[in-house]
Amino acid sequence: MSDEQNEQVDKTDIITPAERRNIWIWANTLVVLFAAATVLTAWAVYSNKIASIKQHSDRMNPEVGEGGTEPPPTDPPAGANHVRAGIYVSSPQTLSHRDGEFLLRFTIQ
Repeated sequence: MSDEQNEQVDKTDIITPAERRNIWIWANTLVVLFAAATVLTAWAVYSNKIASIKQHSDRMNPEVGEGGTEPPPTDPPAGANHVRAGIYVSSPQTLSHRDGEFLLRFTIQ
């Protein structure tokens, strides 16, 4: 009786050609799906990188305003008065090189 059970178990462990074909189909399908997901993700990351570089170069360009618009005029309007301002330090009260802090007395003229 044990020989019959061993023969029966051995017969069920054999993979038929149809099952082998189905395994190959599933494996290839999974490889294609993961490859497509990888390509789409890489394309999205690359597109975001290019958009970020363009936005940064626009932000650093003085001739282009925010969002690609025209920047505001830098020349003062006609009839405007020129104003000069200056800061005069009268005395440093505290100065700490270790903490990188300082307190100054100053006047604005």
